[in-house]
Amino acid sequence: MRVRFDVQAGYAADVAVAAVLPSASSRAVFVSALAIDATGLTTLRKSGVAAKVVLSLDKLALPEDAVITNLAVLLPGVDGGTFNAELQFGSATPTPFTIDNGLAMSNKGPLDDGIAANVQPLNQAVGGSPARSVVLAIDKGTDAARLAKVRDVMLWVEYDAL
Repeated sequence: MRVRFDVQAGYAADVAVAAVLPSASSRAVFVSALAIDATGLTTLRKSGVAAKVVLSLDKLALPEDAVITNLAVLLPGVDGGTFNAELQFGSATPTPFTIDNGLAMSNKGPLDDGIAANVQPLNQAVGGSPARSVVLAIDKGTDAARLAKVRDVMLWVEYDAL
């Protein structure tokens, strides 16, 4: 049995219909202090009370008209411990939060279980454009030895691109 197809295709730019893009799409990016602010990462590893990491997200290819929907701060290499920290986007008011066992995160949108007692402090930093400079300040308290083992500081930013 033999099947034969004779096909002819063509394209006319003046007749082509533009693809309809979704109104918003969710995206996420991890930003590494090791890649962007190694000097700030060093302040976390050295002795002293406070550490400051500056992540210049405004210098990355992030859409300015996007809106942040969730955040997370990860400290790979940190095992245990609780640290007070503040996260500041651009000139906004710093958001205080706690890093527990190397992790802190928001729980907006699909991560929200609707129980007020479970609302995370990083939820206050959600909203606005991701294309801004970010300052993360971490108070080492009396547990600086744990933070000396940190391999990186990573900021996870989930956003809706409009």
